[in-house]
Formats: sequence, structure tokens, C-alpha cells
Amino acid sequence: MTPGPGRIPPRLREEAGFTLIELMVAVLILTIGLLSLVGTIDSSRALTGVSERKQSVAHVAERELERILALPYGQVGLTAAPAVRSSDPNHPDFYLTTDTPPQFQWDREVPARVEPLFTTGGTIAPTDTWTSGRLSGTVHRYVTRAPADADCRPSPCGASDFKKRVTVAVTVNGARPAQKPVLASALVVDPNDGATAAPGEPLTECVGTSGQLEVCEGDGGAFTAWHLYDTKAGPAPNPRLAVSANHNTHPTVARTVPAQCTNSTTNYAGCPQPDLMGTTPPPADPVTPLFNYSYEQVALRTSYAGGRVLQKDTTTCTGTPTADNMKSAMWVSPPLSAAKTLTGRGGMSVWSQTLNGAEASGTLCVAIYDVPNSLNNLTSTGGTLPVELGRSSFTFSSWPVSLSPQSFSFGYRGDLGAATVAADRRIGVRLWLSSTSSAEAVALLYDDHDYQSIVQLNEE
Repeated sequence: MTPGPGRIPPRLREEAGFTLIELMVAVLILTIGLLSLVGTIDSSRALTGVSERKQSVAHVAERELERILALPYGQVGLTAAPAVRSSDPNHPDFYLTTDTPPQFQWDREVPARVEPLFTTGGTIAPTDTWTSGRLSGTVHRYVTRAPADADCRPSPCGASDFKKRVTVAVTVNGARPAQKPVLASALVVDPNDGATAAPGEPLTECVGTSGQLEVCEGDGGAFTAWHLYDTKAGPAPNPRLAVSANHNTHPTVARTVPAQCTNSTTNYAGCPQPDLMGTTPPPADPVTPLFNYSYEQVALRTSYAGGRVLQKDTTTCTGTPTADNMKSAMWVSPPLSAAKTLTGRGGMSVWSQTLNGAEASGTLCVAIYDVPNSLNNLTSTGGTLPVELGRSSFTFSSWPVSLSPQSFSFGYRGDLGAATVAADRRIGVRLWLSSTSSAEAVALLYDDHDYQSIVQLNEE
């Protein structure tokens, strides 16, 4: 029914709707909800910021520690010692003692565990700043003199027997609340440390069950420590030549021109030519840089500190190593002046790293040979082949991502007993990376005073 003129429809006369009080309550509820949401977002942002800081600081600490560990041993030391102990427990210098000169408490939980700071010949600045994106802070570095292993030779341990402990502490600017620094630490061992067969000639040391360096398991008798050189082996006399430039990978196991490598080959034309190993360590030369021994691998040149690339082989340590100069490397001694009877045990210390800082595991295969004097043709095409005396292997669950020494003992004869290499013949060592390795390639560094790779073979 249509209302008449002047009459208001009932629905228009109703007063239902929001009152002022109801509106204010609604606004209050909305405000509380928005404040809660803002608080949640702010808390989430704060937690994200803390996580970002921790990740960035940990990365800076690990990167700085790896940089220091890659330095030559003689350069690992502070340029100056921090002079003042901090009273702030969140400052790294809080763990300096009040002695003159101060010592550093390397164990945060045990105040008595302090070591003197090491500054002799050091090239490491005590502090420096860092920046990563919108974060920044300070890197504090400490190098201390750590006790030597208990098995010093000759015994007892003397003043010159010690290790260096490197501790990196990283702080971040503007952290609220104040946070303790992130720490990274490692021990550095002199590559020339160890027992000597003759003055100045180091013996390979091995990591024992306690995690400390020990004399490699042996027979209590004589041994020879063979230093791996970057010099091509040849007829005697065959002196070691100083490494003076980058160069392509030496063809030590595979023929380069098969048709030329025959039984009548002279001057190694087309034939593999093993590198030399000798009993004299490389001389000290602080000016010489680290050279690249696999320079033809253009894409890899900047992915490792120096030395040669060893690519993963297609076989294991029990198979026949591939005749591929990038997958296998061989060294031989000069012709022996007198026969040597090898017990079948030995050890090795090799400086190595993965390429591009990749984290991976790997198994290094080692084979020992009785090699003829003439090296003109060591292949199966009419030449005189080396006689394998035995082989062994060592697995690294985590191959070093920066240049580091890896030491291990091995037995390569099993139950076969001793083997005699006659006078005027040579001893050979061949290395390859097992196909079971997750590392696709590693770098080996040798023939450098600060980075000596050595094979120890025990003798009767």
C-alpha cells in the first residue's frame, strides 16, 4: 500500500544503526588489533635482523680465519699486540690479561688457559673493520704461542717447539642488546716441524687418534723423506730447478704423442716424463709467489692458491689409474746409489685444497713403484714398465677448502713383507683422486719452502 502524501514510511522512521559509543568501541578494537599486528611485524623484523647479524658475522669470521691459514707459516703473527685490556665482557679484549706484555685467554670457560701473544715476523694487523651490506663491525685477531705436542724430537720439547693458535673475534656495530663476539679458531703447525733424519730434513708427521701430530707409524728403523719437486725427472745428474713461472700440467703419466713414444724414443719425445723427488727441501725464498702448475686450465686459475690440479679419476684406489695427466701424477727419485729395502710402511704430508672453496670429501690413492733408471719410455708400448710394490689410500671426510697440510700414515705392502729396490733403479710415487670422492678436483701444492709436500718411506 502506498503511503499518502505527508506520511513517512515505517522503515524510514526506524533509528537502528551504530551509536557513538559503539563506533568508539569498534575503533578501539581496530586500534588494538593494528598495534598487535605492528608489534608482531616489529618482533619478526628484529628476529630477522638478529639472524642476519649472526650469519653475516659468522661468515666474516670463517672467511678471515681461512685467509690467515693460507699465509706462509712465517707470516702468521701479529704486527703488534693489543696494549689495553677491556673492562667490557662483550669486547674481545676483555680476555687479555693484565701482564706486560698481555696474554690471551683462548678458552672462554677456563680463565687459566692463557697463551702469550705471538708477534715475531707477523704480518697480521690486530684489528680491522668489515662491511657486509648494511652491516659493519670490527675484526679482532689474536695469534698466540701454543704448546708443542708431547712427542718432540729430539726430546724433550725446547723453546723452539711450539704451534700457533689463531683466534678471530668479530663484532657488529649497533647491536642492541650488546652481543658477545663470534669466534673462530685454529692451530697452525710449522710445515718443517718434526723429527729429522739429518739437520734440516723434516720427517712426515701424522695425525694420531688423539688429533695431535705424531711420528707416522713405522718400524723403528731408517727412513727417507722424499720431497716432491716441480722439476721434470731425467738422467743423472738431475738437480731440482727453482719454480719460476706458471706453466701447464706436466705430462707425468700419459703419452702426449703416442706415435713418437716407442722403445727407441730419446729425449722423452711424446712420452710421459715423471717429476723428480729428492731428499733436500726447497730453499727459503720469501719473495717467490705461489705459481700455478696447471696453467692451461683457464677456468680454474683463480680457484686455488697454487700448485697443480688433480681431477677425480674414473677408478677407485684398487683399480688401474687412468693414463690422464690431469687425473694422475707421478714422481720418481734419482737413480739409487745403493739398494734400499722398503718395509712397506710410510707416511705422507701434502698441502692441498678444494677448488673454488667447495666443501667435499675425497680419497687420495697412493702407489709405490720400483722404476727403471731409463725414463725414456715407461708406457706399455715396448718400454720397460715400473713394477708396482703396493698401494694404499686415505679418505678425508672434509677436504680443506683453503690451502692446508694433510698428514697420514699408510701401509702399501700388506702381508707381502719388505721389498728391495736395487742400486741404479728409482723409487716412484703415483697419486690420484678416487672416483668415490665427492670432490671433482683438488689442488696439490709442493716444491715451496712454506708448503712442502713429502712422502716418507720406511726402510730396513
